[in-house]
Amino acid sequence: MKKKRFANNWKIYRDTPHEAFPDIAFDEFMEWRILGWEILPSHCCIIRATLITGKVKEYSYKRWSAADDRITKLMDDVSTVEIIVANSEEVQLIQRSTEDE
Repeated sequence: MKKKRFANNWKIYRDTPHEAFPDIAFDEFMEWRILGWEILPSHCCIIRATLITGKVKEYSYKRWSAADDRITKLMDDVSTVEIIVANSEEVQLIQRSTEDE
């Protein structure tokens, strides 16, 4: 039998006492994990497109020109419901309006 590449150590976490995990305030957690996103310095943005079927496609780009081309293509595609573009400074949401249908 082949040995797994990465060991699944869930039992260690399960058996760890509750006191080993410090309490954290909700506001602190939001700032740390939700608002503190990071994109690799080599990339300019990440694009996430949600389709009518509910399927989500994600693209990452190193050049803005390629990202602009992808956004234009997604906006022209009628099966795209919303597009989220995240760079190192902000997150933008582009939604298809109901008047477009």
